[in-house]
Amino acid sequence: QRHLSDRGIQTGLHYPISMHRQPALAGYAPDLDSYPMADRYANEGLSLPIFFGMTDEQVQIVIDEIIKFFSTTKNT
Repeated sequence: QRHLSDRGIQTGLHYPISMHRQPALAGYAPDLDSYPMADRYANEGLSLPIFFGMTDEQVQIVIDEIIKFFSTTKNT
């Protein structure tokens, strides 16, 4: 996220809090540890830019920066 932000590419977190941790839905989960993948996505998922009118050039810039990030850093 920082790599893209430093290059003027905005990102977001689509679901920063897992659904089963939302106050309105928390009572439906057996316990807060029932959905580890949902928690992982909430902590690690990244929403990339997408909008009506986004040009092929803008899409390619995002792609290139993601490739650049993963080719120059060691991430797990």
